[in-house]
Amino acid sequence: SEKTLNLKSCPLIAEVLAFLRFLDSPIDNLSFSSFICGDIFCIATGIDRQSIFDFLFELRCEASETKTKPHYYIRFRDKFSQVWEEFIEADFFKKVGISPLYEMVCRFFSRFRVYELFSEQLGFFKCFLELIKDEERRHSSIASLLDYYDSLSDSEQRLYVHVADSADAVNVLTFHKSKGLEYPVVILPFLSLNVDPNQYSLICKENTFTLARIQKGYIPWDKNLRDLYLDEYAAELISELNSIYVAVTRARDELYVYLPERVSGKKHNRAFYLFESELEMGGKCTPAVINNCKGGRSATPMNLRGRSHKDWSDLIKKEFISHGELVRRKLILRGDFMHLMFSRIDVLNTDNAEKVLDNAFDFAKREFLTFSSADECGELVRRAVLHPELKPYFFLKKGDAFNEKVIVNEEGDAKRLDRLVVFDKEVFVLDYKSSADMHEKYVEQMTEYLRIVKDVHSDKNVIGILVYLDPFELKIVNFE
Repeated sequence: SEKTLNLKSCPLIAEVLAFLRFLDSPIDNLSFSSFICGDIFCIATGIDRQSIFDFLFELRCEASETKTKPHYYIRFRDKFSQVWEEFIEADFFKKVGISPLYEMVCRFFSRFRVYELFSEQLGFFKCFLELIKDEERRHSSIASLLDYYDSLSDSEQRLYVHVADSADAVNVLTFHKSKGLEYPVVILPFLSLNVDPNQYSLICKENTFTLARIQKGYIPWDKNLRDLYLDEYAAELISELNSIYVAVTRARDELYVYLPERVSGKKHNRAFYLFESELEMGGKCTPAVINNCKGGRSATPMNLRGRSHKDWSDLIKKEFISHGELVRRKLILRGDFMHLMFSRIDVLNTDNAEKVLDNAFDFAKREFLTFSSADECGELVRRAVLHPELKPYFFLKKGDAFNEKVIVNEEGDAKRLDRLVVFDKEVFVLDYKSSADMHEKYVEQMTEYLRIVKDVHSDKNVIGILVYLDPFELKIVNFE
């Protein structure tokens, strides 16, 4: 229903907001307390809720005795240091004002596993993220976004989780909201005809207005009050009948109406008089009876798995060159030249080898016009390709070779292989390196490549070869 699909009615979104308020103002003890007492924090961290209550009660008693106001988060950090460091300190507390708000909330959902633990509320989380994304330019800070969110009225459409019209779902709405709509099947639970006239009526006489109070007990004693009461009763009855008419005419194929015998526990339900046909009388129905209805299907809720959000901050870091890489700029340039040469060398044979190598060298030299070590690097590549240990992976009689082959891991990150050679029973991954000065890092990188390739070629033996060019050396990396 509209009411239950409002972000402001979702307690889990309220917990997320409490966490953001705490990050914006760490001395906000109320927001911090609200968050650590909530389902998200307790379930994700495994801390018993009663332990949190006891902790807060102790702080409250201490504040009352010492007449001081301790900062709750500091005491929490001291008492639950491991949880604080694992869930709050590194990913959020130290990154406030640095990470974009949208990325921070995405990281929150990932760190506290909200998609996994609260999959039934997935729509609310996605709707909240859309709101942040749409307002990111105008409200980039936590304080600005919170002020904007608080200013939204409950009727604001942006606060609602919208369900597609084509969704196979039950719509719950009021009679008035259904006006103009139509559904194959309509169920009216608790239909009643409850006429309750207004207790006050405005009387206009000789350009003067009088407000008359109308109560049913006064009617026998005053004809004017009786007439006013009957007018108000008729108007209210017509309004109720119009609403019921709207409700019962929304059904296209089937209409089911449930009539309680009494309204508010006392009054007889006058809606019974609206139906001439014989009514089916029933008794109290329990959930067990509903689930075991003959011919019916048990409705098992399906939990939708949310797509986890990637923390792009680590990937952004990789885009910046470290100080060590700046120092090694010349070596990097050598590596780029030789990689480009290798990328132009496909399958060789005794007839075309020299021509292909010359063309590869000329191409790389045109791309690096100011590179002074082109001849030296070109000779290193030529010697490597023609070396007896590496020659079998270029002079192929069987199998296929791919240069600069792009592969993707399960997280969606693309990796580029220098050379991939596929035989019937074996797959070789070649990775060219200028030198072996960072061998352990290269082995780790190669191991990741082999794991991804193994997922594709699960029936083959996958082997990695680190090709060090200066001096020439091959290092085998086996996938275990």
